[in-house]
Amino acid sequence: MKMTEIINQKCCKNVEVFRNMIQGLVDRHDYESATFWADKLVSISNGSQQDVYTLAKCMFLSGQFHRAANVLIFYQYERTNLHFRSLTARCLYKAREYQKALEVLDLENKSVHPGQKVRASVWEPADSQKSIMGQVHLIRGKIHEALMNRILAAHNYKEALASDIYCFEAFELLTQNQMLSRAEEMTLLQSLPFSKSCTNGDVEFVRFLYTSKVKKYPTAEPTAVVIFPSLKKNLDILTGEAERHFYNCDFQTSFKMSSQVITEDPFHMGCLPVYVACLVEMSKITELFKVAHRLVEVMSDSALSWYAVGAYYFLIGKQDNARRHLNKSLSLNPVFGPAWLLFGHSFASENEHDQAMAAYFKATQLMKGCHLPMLHVGMECGLSNNPLLAMKFLEEARLLAPRDPFIRHEMGVVKFSEKKYDEAHSFFMETLGLLEKPSYSVSFKKWEPLYNNLGHVLRKMLKYDEALAFHQKALVICPSNASTHSAIGLIHAITGKTESAIESFHKALSIRRDDACSNTMLRYCVEKLVEDSHEDDENVVVMSDEEEEKIYDRPMRTRSGKLKSADVTPRGSTDSIEALPEPKRTRTPRKKDHDKDMEAPGQLSFFKFSLSSMQDSPEREKRHAPNSTPSSTPTATSTPTDNDGRRRTRRELRSTVSTPAPPESTTRTLVANSSSDDTDS
Repeated sequence: MKMTEIINQKCCKNVEVFRNMIQGLVDRHDYESATFWADKLVSISNGSQQDVYTLAKCMFLSGQFHRAANVLIFYQYERTNLHFRSLTARCLYKAREYQKALEVLDLENKSVHPGQKVRASVWEPADSQKSIMGQVHLIRGKIHEALMNRILAAHNYKEALASDIYCFEAFELLTQNQMLSRAEEMTLLQSLPFSKSCTNGDVEFVRFLYTSKVKKYPTAEPTAVVIFPSLKKNLDILTGEAERHFYNCDFQTSFKMSSQVITEDPFHMGCLPVYVACLVEMSKITELFKVAHRLVEVMSDSALSWYAVGAYYFLIGKQDNARRHLNKSLSLNPVFGPAWLLFGHSFASENEHDQAMAAYFKATQLMKGCHLPMLHVGMECGLSNNPLLAMKFLEEARLLAPRDPFIRHEMGVVKFSEKKYDEAHSFFMETLGLLEKPSYSVSFKKWEPLYNNLGHVLRKMLKYDEALAFHQKALVICPSNASTHSAIGLIHAITGKTESAIESFHKALSIRRDDACSNTMLRYCVEKLVEDSHEDDENVVVMSDEEEEKIYDRPMRTRSGKLKSADVTPRGSTDSIEALPEPKRTRTPRKKDHDKDMEAPGQLSFFKFSLSSMQDSPEREKRHAPNSTPSSTPTATSTPTDNDGRRRTRRELRSTVSTPAPPESTTRTLVANSSSDDTDS
């Protein structure tokens, strides 16, 4: 008995030695050893609060969340000690027992039952900032967000910042999860107690760091970078600038800056969504494959990794595989907004408008401060022949991002479909005015449809010379677009330049053999040219009736290989190109109707995170096969449709993207077919 007492006395004297040793093990990240000795220390000290807290902390650091929560609940210190309550709730949150975690945090509001044993609080961890309430609000907000109650989550995050200005995690969750609009973010920044909470005179420094994390719609760079030049090469600051350039459609600069960050830190979680969105936006398939493969190998339990895989499959046109991997991403993080946005893109690329809109509406709920879901909902409404609803959503998107050129372009497309050509021309010119600024990459191929659309609108307004100039600009950007050649030929045909029109239609058919509009117009122009040549001078060529009959009645072979009779306009016909009926306007076909329809009009889509198939994909021609069959004879006002009408990523894929992306987006060419009361006729 005496020997036992002597041993206990010696152990009690060595308690401080053990505590220092355990802290040293924690500092060296040897959590298993620290847990072993902390357990023995709890027994020696007879359940001292300090030692119980140390044991639970070591278990938490080693990933034993259930065990740590059980230890804390067993000793019941969480009822009177706020530090114990916070650690217990954090352990239960990590163990995904959200309701139990909320019950632990609400213990301070419950009375103690008679006879219930409650240990008094006589110890608290050293906390010079007294910021434990900020941590309590933070964990409460994270639990509410996991339970899909984002309103309460945002409220608790704001409370955490008000209690502890250095609780950056709460601010990041508010901004990166798109819980606030830009106006709400600026209001929050103004309400934060920087002057009262900041120490050592770092008010401007902390304010600048928080300001760099808010929405990036303004084009001007923060002037505070000049005040803190040492932060110019900081990875977080570079990520913020890359995101700013991405939001303002300067994808090349954004890609350059995000690549600089990824080169130094390949797994920078803040920059990866922007980087993936840039890769999708610029169609860098090989690099995106490498990034997605590396992320899955290293972080297979991250929603961002499977999101990158889904973005890759979306970019190469394999939408089923893309949706399967996006489902896996959402199973890991159901509130990951960029994955929902990309989900909508995958359905929209296959003209599944209802499913695409459902995904976009879900992204709208999760990305309150981002304009991309609203933009894409407006696009789908326009494609579903609902221009009023489309304009409503596009106006909402413009309020969030007033300088985004894609929004104005889509508004012009909607006005064109309503035959309000003056308004459509105004929107297109506003878009062009934004793109002429140095911060935009006008030479990108995605802006080629804008010039074609301007040409279509000006042609409707009977301004043929200006329309031809814009079509020629579009031809410089994308020389291999058959619809541009067809549109140029149409203007030549209207203005009476039949030979030039025939040349343009031949070029269009050399690029796309099944262009029904070019085929029909070429045939009519040839007939018109033959008719005019006979009317000019019938004595120039002397031909017997038998020879003429052999030429005109000879069967001609179409490009499909079938024989048909040549349909030549009789000599002396007075029909003009304006008097002919025009093709019927049809809706964009499903993929299965591609053998009998004309080609679908081009579409603006973003990663726009955004997205579309590869330009060289063999499936692309199948998806964008012709989508309307013209009537027996065309009118001069029928407009060739765009063969590049596929969806691409449009940001974010927003940076948490966010999105990615974003992921993120070619502009879509206007529906070119006209009605019988067209102004061109």
